[in-house]
Amino acid sequence: MRAGLEDEGVWPYLVEALERAQQGDGSDLAWLAMADTGREEDGTYPGASFGKNHLPVTCADWPPTRWDTMAPSSQVVREFPLLARLSPRSGDPCAGWPGPRRQNLLVGAEPATPIVVIGNEHDPVTSIGGTEYLASVLVRSRLVRVDAYGHGAYGSGNACADQAVGAYLVSGIAPPDDTRCPAE
Repeated sequence: MRAGLEDEGVWPYLVEALERAQQGDGSDLAWLAMADTGREEDGTYPGASFGKNHLPVTCADWPPTRWDTMAPSSQVVREFPLLARLSPRSGDPCAGWPGPRRQNLLVGAEPATPIVVIGNEHDPVTSIGGTEYLASVLVRSRLVRVDAYGHGAYGSGNACADQAVGAYLVSGIAPPDDTRCPAE
């Protein structure tokens, strides 16, 4: 269900599914949950599911951080109570990972161009604090904040965000650090 909360375009379907569930038909909620986890109708999971790909990246490439065991913030609890209940304090995301685990973050490379880090102020999945942290550890990064909801800022209908990223991708012109895009 988490994916349904990430994308504003899915919200109307989620509302309808919740209304049907209150009337005793939870089939749409079950379908959304299956879509969220990558489960097929026969109960199997595809070989290249997100979980199978995400685990090695998370555990082999990134060291443990304070974010691994954080609970939803009071803002998330207030603004997104359903998500807060779906995202309780997490345990070790790499429990059961049999491979080696990185213990330090290696972000010392000097990129040839700035790295644009963009995030929504009201993202229920990746907090703006997490986005700020990423920008703080990446050398030559440029933070772009968008006053928007949902998960994913670029290509979501905010002209300021689209222009900032588009100018970088097309012309190599990075936005100024801490660019703030107003709500639209």
